[in-house]
This record gives sequence, structure tokens and C-alpha cells, in this order.
Amino acid sequence: MEAFKIETGVGDMKKLGRIVLILVLMTFITTVFTACGNDVESIQEERVQEEQTQGEEKTQEEIQEEQTQEETTPVSMDENYQMGDESDMKLYINDQEIPVIWEDNETVLELMEQAANSDITVQMSMYSDNEQVGPLGKDYTRDDKQTTTHNGDIVLYSGNQIVVFYGSNSWAYTRLGKMDIPQDEVNELLSNGDVELKLSCD
Repeated sequence: MEAFKIETGVGDMKKLGRIVLILVLMTFITTVFTACGNDVESIQEERVQEEQTQGEEKTQEEIQEEQTQEETTPVSMDENYQMGDESDMKLYINDQEIPVIWEDNETVLELMEQAANSDITVQMSMYSDNEQVGPLGKDYTRDDKQTTTHNGDIVLYSGNQIVVFYGSNSWAYTRLGKMDIPQDEVNELLSNGDVELKLSCD
């Protein structure tokens, strides 16, 4: 009887050992799967954050690109005074029509509107052996910038005086345009005494 009990006890111990081993293995496997699951979730979260960051960076780049395009887009003149229209303002020096390339700005637009109503006639005076200057009789919009002028340049000075150059000078002016004729013709027109300047929209 005692031998039988001992054998039975040994068999129970083996079964118990197997059960413990199975439990340990199951615990280990569960731990491994849980860890792997956490890693997958972490990777997914990192990918989502990365995509969001890239999306924000892309959006900022698009905004900057749009702003750059807006800054470089030229401002058009009023529809009635497009460059090259028949209604363009004409310049006359002593009744001689002079071709001019006018600037595209608010000041030139105001002069054109004024000249469309009635001719702007200015008695010019020679000054400093490089320019002729005369009063316009009213103030115009000014956008003065430090400028080095050259032969044929036309500018607004102090908001109410028009200046045409046959030489060079450096001052704060608002650009109006440039005579589209050779330099020697500009010199011939402007360097031989005071002249009459007229702006007209025929």
C-alpha cells in the first residue's frame, strides 16, 4: 500500500509541474504579445504625428508661395489709361511732341486724368545745368525714393513740380517716365534755354 501511495504522489507532482510550466509559458506569451501591441501602437502614433507635421509644413510653404506671387504681381493702371491706349498722355516741349515711356503708378494716373480734362501747361526754368523744372499748380500723390536720374528722365519733385533731366542728379523723387529719344536730342531740347512743357490727352 505504501509503495502505491508514493507512486501516486510522484505522478501528481509531475502533473502539477506541467500545469505550472504551461501557466508560465502562457504568461510569457501574453507579455510578449502585449509588448508588441504597444510597439505597433507607438509606431502608428509616430506616423500620424509625422504626417500631420508634413501637412502643416506643406501648408506653410503654400501660404508663403501665394504671398510671394502676390508681392511680385504688378499693379495695373486704371482701365481707361492702359499703356499703349490712344488716350495715353502726350508730352510736348515747345509744341514738339516727344515720345515718352510713362511709369505705371498713381501719380501718372492722376496727371493723365487731369490732362484728359484740360492740358497741363508748365513754364519750365533751367536749373543747375542738368535739368528744367516748373510748377504744376497743385499737389499730386508722391512716392519719393532716393533716385539717381539720367538724361531724359521725368520726375515729380516735392509733390507739385515736374522736372525733366538732360543730365544726372541724385535726390528723392517720384518717377513719372522717360523721354524715348536719343540723348543728343534731349540735350538739344533742354539745354538751350527755358522751355514750355505741355501734357495732353488728345
